[in-house]
Amino acid sequence: MRSSAELAALSVGREIDLRWYVLENSAEDEELRAALQRGDGAAAELRRWAEEQAGENELRARALSWLVMDVDGVIRARYPHDDNSVGGSYAYRDYFHGEGRDYQKETTGYAPIDVPHRSVVFRSTVTRNLMVAFSVPIWNSDGDGKEVLGVLGMTVELGGFGFEEMQLDESQMVVLVDTAALADGGEGRILQHAELAKELVERGRSQVEDDPRYYLPESRLAQLRELGESKLAHALSVRAPNPGDGETQRSSTYVTLLDPDYRDPLDGQSSRRWLAAFEPVLVKGRTGLYTDTGWVVIVQERLRDE
Repeated sequence: MRSSAELAALSVGREIDLRWYVLENSAEDEELRAALQRGDGAAAELRRWAEEQAGENELRARALSWLVMDVDGVIRARYPHDDNSVGGSYAYRDYFHGEGRDYQKETTGYAPIDVPHRSVVFRSTVTRNLMVAFSVPIWNSDGDGKEVLGVLGMTVELGGFGFEEMQLDESQMVVLVDTAALADGGEGRILQHAELAKELVERGRSQVEDDPRYYLPESRLAQLRELGESKLAHALSVRAPNPGDGETQRSSTYVTLLDPDYRDPLDGQSSRRWLAAFEPVLVKGRTGLYTDTGWVVIVQERLRDE
């Protein structure tokens, strides 16, 4: 179970890193920069550009939508296109300003991000589903004196991080949770879970109302946060042996937390016990250092009834 939890956490970390890599490469496109600088007159060009980028990267980085925002947070292009959101200001969204929460829609004046960012969980105004966004700044040039022209982002619906390739025992299940504070004031929301996925399918991927079952108990959150802090402190001290080679070694001193008395929040039988392995999701930056995502993978296995 330890190895399964570590493998799943590494898989999610790679998916996050890949999305930022794809977005950063796309944000350097001179066609995008020129279209943003032309303003409203480039609407059709930006719409076509967003559609092309989504198509080219569909297999590498799954996304529900691609967003092109200007420096004021106005969506200039979206793929798939949506008349209700294109032209509207989304400066209040965390994926634009990166301040760790969404604000009231009417608020303005927030500065765009200047580093890659993963947003808090939010409810889409288009689909009404819960999702998370990945975003990067769009610079006007690569040289000195560069300025942010806007923000390029992609949204991923909760449940969009697949663990299908993992070879798990039939009795095991992978769960992904967010231990960070959420925009709506809650904590410990379950991002991915087999029962949640089934409910989404049964509802035709329509809105899933907030439900206490989708939150982790405070006692579990305390364990996860403590584990994440200790792992992060160690990970930040581990650098690549050759800076720039793209490989950072994970130390053998990592210890995955095991909990033999875990209760699955979505298990209808609250008395049923699970053995659970917890592993924080760490993302390796371009400097070769790990950073904490605030997400934790849980690989759980139901214990036999005594």
